[in-house]
Amino acid sequence: MEANRTICNPAKYNASSIIWVSAVQCSLAVVALLGNLLVILSVCRCARLRTITNYFVLSLACADLLVALNVPFYDAFYFIERMSCRRRLCLLRYWFATYSTACSTFSHLGVAVDRYVSVVHGISYYRLMRYRMAVGYIVFVWIFFLLFSLLPYMGIGDVRDYPLGLDVVSVVCDLSYVYSRVYILVTAGISSIGTIGTLALYFFVFRASLKQRKAVTSNSDAHHRVRQEVRTACTMAMVLAVCILGYVPYSVIILIPFFVGPNTNLAVNVKPYVICLFFGKSALNPVIYGWKAKDFRAAFREILCPRKQNCTRQGRENNI
Repeated sequence: MEANRTICNPAKYNASSIIWVSAVQCSLAVVALLGNLLVILSVCRCARLRTITNYFVLSLACADLLVALNVPFYDAFYFIERMSCRRRLCLLRYWFATYSTACSTFSHLGVAVDRYVSVVHGISYYRLMRYRMAVGYIVFVWIFFLLFSLLPYMGIGDVRDYPLGLDVVSVVCDLSYVYSRVYILVTAGISSIGTIGTLALYFFVFRASLKQRKAVTSNSDAHHRVRQEVRTACTMAMVLAVCILGYVPYSVIILIPFFVGPNTNLAVNVKPYVICLFFGKSALNPVIYGWKAKDFRAAFREILCPRKQNCTRQGRENNI
């Protein structure tokens, strides 16, 4: 039993492997930083991209940007082991992940609601979905989860005897050590509810789209609109799938200690590789926009290769 020790003994990472892992994570961070800045600039500069759907995309890009900005600080714990002995620094390390994950999850939910209303209640879209309502929802999400993610700093949901009270030989700054089990479960539960709700809405979106495509003729304006709505939904569903693939392994890793107890080897030898997937989803999202969304692709070209022509506003039929 190593609890109630008087000296913090930080765990050491394998130098050769952690250098490569850190290099991969920092490379992903650079791609995520530049890519999401490009998305943000595109929506802000290009009038035709300032749609309700893309307001939620902008919120997603901001969450991914927050992840990218955290990478250097996160990786510093690999090389400066004594940082793991500082409770406040360890809380800050995982504040970024908690905050950005929650904001990203509920931005996805906002996109799903927007697509659901557009496809299932298309005639009432402009009555049900308003810019002011979308902005209000986004602001509420960011403020609410800012307060929620700061609770451990206020003494709610943290492990107060970290690091000296841990029942481990070597201390590592890990989410399962610095946050209480209740706080972790509540956080995971909130994110799961948001994700399940998003998946359910996309199910109804694609089911309604399939019915509508069968009901209209192939050369009608309605058919073109339905195809555009399906294309938009497919793009955002692909972004959601990438995010889930990044979240699931990370969630499994942080929940394992609930069943097997504290495991420093897992946090030191396995988790750094899993984190690459978590950081990777933030780098892939802008690539998907540029690949699947022609309006974003054109805006990216306009920013990277400036030309004299200006962006012009389009209707909501070319959301992304």
